[in-house]
Amino acid sequence: MFELKDRDLGARIGVLSTSHGKITTPAVLPVINPVSQAVPAEELSEMGAQAVITNAYLIWKNKREEALSQGVHGLIGFHGPVMTDSGAYQMMEYGEVSVSNQDIIDFQRDIGVDIGVILDHPTASRDRKDVEQAVEDTLLAAEEAVLPEGVLWAGPVQGTGFPDLQQECARRLSEMPFAVHPVGSIVPRMIEYDFKTVVEAVVTVRENVPADRPVHAFGAGHPMFFALLVAAGADLFDSAAYALYAKDKRYLTEHGTLRADELSELPCSCPVCSSFTPKEIAEDEGLLSRHNLYVTFEEMRRIRQAIRDKTLFELLEERVRAHPKLVPAFRQLLRHKKYLEELDWFPKKRVMELSELTKSRPDVRRAKSMVERTRKLLKQRTVELPLYGQVPYPVLDCYPFSQTVFQKDLELSCPEWVGMEEKVRAASVYWFGLDIFPRDIRVDYSPKTRRVRAVYHNRELLATFRASDFYIILHGGARFLHGKTRPPAFRVVVSDPEAVKYAREGRTVFAKFVADADPGIVPGQQVLVTDPEDNLLGAGTALLNAREMKEFSRGPAVITRWSVSRS
Repeated sequence: MFELKDRDLGARIGVLSTSHGKITTPAVLPVINPVSQAVPAEELSEMGAQAVITNAYLIWKNKREEALSQGVHGLIGFHGPVMTDSGAYQMMEYGEVSVSNQDIIDFQRDIGVDIGVILDHPTASRDRKDVEQAVEDTLLAAEEAVLPEGVLWAGPVQGTGFPDLQQECARRLSEMPFAVHPVGSIVPRMIEYDFKTVVEAVVTVRENVPADRPVHAFGAGHPMFFALLVAAGADLFDSAAYALYAKDKRYLTEHGTLRADELSELPCSCPVCSSFTPKEIAEDEGLLSRHNLYVTFEEMRRIRQAIRDKTLFELLEERVRAHPKLVPAFRQLLRHKKYLEELDWFPKKRVMELSELTKSRPDVRRAKSMVERTRKLLKQRTVELPLYGQVPYPVLDCYPFSQTVFQKDLELSCPEWVGMEEKVRAASVYWFGLDIFPRDIRVDYSPKTRRVRAVYHNRELLATFRASDFYIILHGGARFLHGKTRPPAFRVVVSDPEAVKYAREGRTVFAKFVADADPGIVPGQQVLVTDPEDNLLGAGTALLNAREMKEFSRGPAVITRWSVSRS
């Protein structure tokens, strides 16, 4: 149902398959009011909506027969994926709803929703006893529910504000056949600008539910907050903010909210702002709703591109300056060092030293650890670099040292007195923690640029070196790494006979065939592919971390670059 395609920090681009089409995450689902809708649903897909969310309880109360005869897609006029809420928000607001959990579940199936939600029990309270009760009631509803087939069911995780309660709720829901996990009860925290708690809630859920289930930030609809929650691990959002803010003449931007009736100039070039005056937009709720939607979709597109470019951290350093409460929320995310380093792609293209927060980047932290290890193993002259400390000269070409744009003017390059073989062996220690190369190697390099191209042993190609970051791409050198280490180091193990055969032939290793993996594997790392007896099959680039390899049921886990049959 969910396949991971790309990633940066805790963020991921994925594809969620539904009965009415695919959703590329991260994605925001506009809320459609089934009774009174400001922007017609048929316009939403033209504006950028991949999917929408509407309220099954309001439909059940007001348009039940129409929905049963037309289906929810026909009723609201949207023919892509439709998610429905169950009435839990109304329960939090008014104390109760006039429908049972199983009845609203069955109703969602009967009207043909793509993603349905059980009748969970959110709470706006900060009292631990109230939150404990919300968790208990939600788990009871989930355990008693009979979930019909043909719908992707969402199991909301309650306990926001109390990580131990949230962890227990997530753990127990993980044992049930849900496809999506919304983070419950975060709207009251956002209204109070308690962004730190919301970030912590998203991280807690992401860490404690299966990796192949998207996390939905229920009610997080302001574009200035999207990037931070995506980086924390949220895949899906829903937004009624575009319409609610328009009712109050509030004009959304990615940096915050402005009063539409106080604007003399429009700081936007969307189709609405390009065609109407500030006064016309302020006086027309429909126009203002459309502008708010355009800004919402634009920000999500910007975030997806930043994930693909591996520049989400730079975007965050800009976005968190929009509100005083966002910076501490970002710091709260960065305290989850192990969580982020296990998820973040390494190496990337560059590091931009933009603020004091840059030193907390996961790739900067990882590089500092790797360079300390290298310095202990190699007695080499060093140079002092901002962010990284004392870096041995022979590894200066390795990511992220020469790929960092520092605030100070620095010209970094490996000195000519460092020999080519010395650079090669130092890079091996930096990337792998040991010198994988045999004694008698031949180094191929460019006489003009003095960049290493490849390393050979006799006539066999052992490794190539990526020009942009001096990253080692394993070929025959995989045999030496395999021979100098013991399981599970660097290993991805496949046991299915067909998968073993394909890996030996150099084909992609898919997650569903991974039997085990080194817990230290991170996305982007060079890994060895072996069978259960530790026979080497090939080597390649890991696309997932070890946990993800064992939990995803679809998509590639390792792109194989070298195999024993092709050597």
